[in-house]
Amino acid sequence: MRPIKFRVRNIQTGGIIGYEYLLDQGWVFEHISGGVVDGVFEQGKGFIRESYAGLEDKNGKEIYEGDVANQVGVDKKEKYTIEWDEEEARFIAVSIKERMTYPLLETEWLKVIGNIYENKELLK
Repeated sequence: MRPIKFRVRNIQTGGIIGYEYLLDQGWVFEHISGGVVDGVFEQGKGFIRESYAGLEDKNGKEIYEGDVANQVGVDKKEKYTIEWDEEEARFIAVSIKERMTYPLLETEWLKVIGNIYENKELLK
């Protein structure tokens, strides 16, 4: 079973402010400055949660909803956004140019290169 984990981001700046985890004793919020707080981080008020897909890219980097990734191992380097498919209840990679979707079953073909909040130029 994949860990239940979220990356918490400031929408205005695009920066990550911390991570939220579900542990045996309940929810814990870990601020990137090192502080840990029990309880759920309140979404809204300028912050957003990005779900951890429970997968890693070819370099071992964790993959989150909102990440942008390159296809590796081929000449044509298509870029993909990582999204949650509500209808199929799974994470998918969506090609930016063609809008084709691919289920995230295997991820060795992806390399995370940024995210949709901090790297808007990757969406072109």
